[in-house]
Amino acid sequence: AAPTGGMFGVAPFATVSFSERWVIRPSLAIGTSTSRVPPDQSNSVNIYMFGGRLDLCGRMPGNYIDHRGIEFDICAGGDAARVWSNRATAFRGSVGPSGVLRGEIGQNFGLEFRTMVGVNLARSADGFGDTDLPPFVAAAELGASVRFR
Repeated sequence: AAPTGGMFGVAPFATVSFSERWVIRPSLAIGTSTSRVPPDQSNSVNIYMFGGRLDLCGRMPGNYIDHRGIEFDICAGGDAARVWSNRATAFRGSVGPSGVLRGEIGQNFGLEFRTMVGVNLARSADGFGDTDLPPFVAAAELGASVRFR
């Protein structure tokens, strides 16, 4: 069984440009469940996650002169993660599209909204109950970024 409230954590990333319109975005994901599993038993536990994602992205920069504006990256990639509690461990992996909307609010500083959806490839949830993981996964992240040139 999965937590009903999702996961909360950090997702550090880097965006490496290899041409004006193409970037690679590797990232890590570290988090914990926002609710205990199972939610209705006194011996419930938190679930923890550690994983990574790799995306190839096409960048559509905004039309602006002073580099304060909006960029949009449309990406394709995959992720893998280890999910565990003090009772069980499982591995999950998915592939699918993602997107990044970045708005610059200062000199080389911006806010980003990242989202992804994917099809779960590894769906076994042994030790987390007798149900498999759902066939799809989705994530939304809000963060800050600094551009190094």
